[in-house]
Amino acid sequence: MKNLLLIEDNEADVLLTKEVFEEIDNTIIIDIARDGAEAIDYLSDVQHAKRKLPQLILLDINLPKKNGFEVLKYIKSIEKLSQIPVVMMTTSSSKYDIEKSIELGADGFFTKCSDLNEFEDMLRDFSSQWLKESASK
Repeated sequence: MKNLLLIEDNEADVLLTKEVFEEIDNTIIIDIARDGAEAIDYLSDVQHAKRKLPQLILLDINLPKKNGFEVLKYIKSIEKLSQIPVVMMTTSSSKYDIEKSIELGADGFFTKCSDLNEFEDMLRDFSSQWLKESASK
């Protein structure tokens, strides 16, 4: 069983991501955190063995309560969590967002497309690559 944590506040993106992953591999368990504070609570439970360690985290940058950069800092500051690949997602193509993500230790970055089919294709390609890599570790 593969376990993925999706940290995303846009319900349409949550539904699309879940649908794409079900098509990629229906054995993937997807847990959802809908804001930065909820994500940190979830990851705190992981740290204390109350939840299973995700094999991949998809993290939106623009989140309520705590933004994606704050969540990424938290992840990378905890030894048990810091080894989980984190892929940042955003609708922005800002150079700052990309550079800040890399600076904070993100393992990947992609810009969400406004075109539904493009977003689905990009998510499918990108995520199947990351899940394949994490399964081989």
